Amino acid sequence: MLKHALAGLAAALTLMAVTSARADIFESVSVPGMCINASSGGVSIQPCDGGPNQDFATKSIGGGRIIVAGVRCLQMAGENNMPNLVQWSPSSCTKFSFGNNGPVSGDGLCLDIKGGGSKVGTKIIGWRCNGQNNQRWLRTSTGKTVSDNVNDVGDNATQGRLSANHAPNMCLNIAGNRVELQPCAYATPFKLAVGVPATPIRGPGGKCLDGNGSQGDQVRVITCPSGMASAQWTFTTNGLLRSANGLCADVDGASRKAGTRVIFYKCSGNPNQRFTLTP
Repeated sequence: MLKHALAGLAAALTLMAVTSARADIFESVSVPGMCINASSGGVSIQPCDGGPNQDFATKSIGGGRIIVAGVRCLQMAGENNMPNLVQWSPSSCTKFSFGNNGPVSGDGLCLDIKGGGSKVGTKIIGWRCNGQNNQRWLRTSTGKTVSDNVNDVGDNATQGRLSANHAPNMCLNIAGNRVELQPCAYATPFKLAVGVPATPIRGPGGKCLDGNGSQGDQVRVITCPSGMASAQWTFTTNGLLRSANGLCADVDGASRKAGTRVIFYKCSGNPNQRFTLTP
């Protein structure tokens, strides 16, 4: 089952002892009820809901504490920029220092609600530490582990067909070990989560879409690996299927013909790169 496979994802990626760390939420002191949220759209403030995009594991490592969201971690990207969500590794995660009801700082910058805003979706950026309330965070334990959060992602996954926005009657379909376009009535049902970074796209029979490939390569189908590291995608809220290598699933040449290849291509947001998940 997806839930068990995703639980294995967290374990197989090991995250070392991170999988046993407790997960926490970070609530804004300046905007009570709003929490740090990490999704496919980036890092922002959203109403606190304790969901998988807001539960973070925090773990001491290398003289600081890393902040892990699912199987990704926060990496500061310089002043006035949102932190990156990157694949977890000891060298890629920013080492933060923080207490409770105070700043969260790393790489010489603090996590800051841009412009002191209070609206849903206001960006979290790195900014020089100044002690103001929009840089202060109340950290509360949720009692969850990283594995619990991965299970939450699985519980929130949806099964359905992925239709191409430029050709709504045509859907992604597994053909042997490749992905192609076919009429939706005959296409493969997939199971995936929307808006959650690093989620597998699972087909029947223990098959997953491989997230690794170069521009122009046809998207392959593999047996779902135990660690899922090579089967990570983000299905964004605006319909892009962004792979682990940063490219997007693209209907080759924007064709509407059955059998058209689905390839990796630089993300453009064009309709032949946008898909609708229909349960």
